[in-house]
Amino acid sequence: MTSEILTTTIRSLLQKIYSDKIEETFLLRIQNLLDEYKQRISVNSPPALNHADSFLITYADQFQNTNELPLKTLHRFCMDYLQGIITGVHILPFFPYTSDDGFSVSDYLQVNPALGDWNDIEQIAVDFSPYGGCSNQPLFPKAHLV
Repeated sequence: MTSEILTTTIRSLLQKIYSDKIEETFLLRIQNLLDEYKQRISVNSPPALNHADSFLITYADQFQNTNELPLKTLHRFCMDYLQGIITGVHILPFFPYTSDDGFSVSDYLQVNPALGDWNDIEQIAVDFSPYGGCSNQPLFPKAHLV
């Protein structure tokens, strides 16, 4: 069960939003969800970001070189010029898309082949992520942590 302080806080917030008649039902549902998800949280979770972290935020195709896919060029640039300076690279949408400069994603499980592939994303993540890698799992793609 959730802690008493958390339960009291949730109850107070629910009373402000809902009537007393349904508040206990919502409270029980929220407590059950918290208990269920608490078990899913790994004790080996990655460390939180802090003031010492710095990120390059870029589109995947911002760095280009003839006869090289953009993600490979980005990785090489970061290795040559940014190693030891930044702790992470946040790549703006690198998935296939229909419009909006990549923000209208059509497939979250694929890398836009014009940019590279998951191996390229993984290599950037290994070298420039405080989390040491990424995942293309559909329910929680960690690729945004790159």
